[in-house]
Amino acid sequence: MMNAAVKIADAEPIASLLEDFRECAMDYARFYRSGVLEKAVAVDCAQRHAELWGAVDLYGQDAVQAEMAAAFTDAPPILPEPEKLAYRTPPPTIAAFWHAVHNESAEYLAKWLERHPLDAPYLHTIWEKKCLAPAK
Repeated sequence: MMNAAVKIADAEPIASLLEDFRECAMDYARFYRSGVLEKAVAVDCAQRHAELWGAVDLYGQDAVQAEMAAAFTDAPPILPEPEKLAYRTPPPTIAAFWHAVHNESAEYLAKWLERHPLDAPYLHTIWEKKCLAPAK
């Protein structure tokens, strides 16, 4: 890693530091786009690297911000934001439902469904399809 003590006359190390920081910012942008990090966390980490490496001292905050902006605005996130994901009943919950249907009382099943309010509508739908379908 380089520090702020690099001389301005040493053009190659300075250019190398900027290229290294550019790659670092792109890595954090990829972490954001792939859903590994939230955007604010990824940007803060890139900023911290710029400070630790001395890029802010050498190039100034505006240059560092420009590199981060370029890295984070190239493409939208690959995954949708978590609050926009639709809820889906997990397969183990479906398996537990069928176990309760076949092995437990109606009262037990009713209480079990009360504890799974997000799953109950979907489970009712699949129960209707299976149990109320005409026999072949």
